[in-house]
Amino acid sequence: MYRYSDRFRRGAGRWMLAAITMCSPADTTKIRLPSGLRASSVPLPSGDYEVTVRPEERVIILAGQGGRFRLEAQERASKAQVSRPAAQLRPVEGERRFLVVARLPPASEWVGTLVEAP
Repeated sequence: MYRYSDRFRRGAGRWMLAAITMCSPADTTKIRLPSGLRASSVPLPSGDYEVTVRPEERVIILAGQGGRFRLEAQERASKAQVSRPAAQLRPVEGERRFLVVARLPPASEWVGTLVEAP
């Protein structure tokens, strides 16, 4: 089901396996984007997108509406454990940005940014 990267990282005083890689179509989740968002300078059509995380490349891939869009992503600490991949689109208070938050089992969280078009 999941494949572990053969790279290791140092954490919590011990070596542990690097983040799990989503590696099959069943590992994707879907989110719905409203109109008027863009990734960097590329406008994104509104609609449903499949979300896939590539930890080794540090990107979130949005596939749908006739295209594949790559968002630069940052891994952030997560204490919440999940049993299957999940993704959410969250607005940022007081700003014209949205965060794409993708969680991978067991407790990995990746965040990419979308900006509202002016």
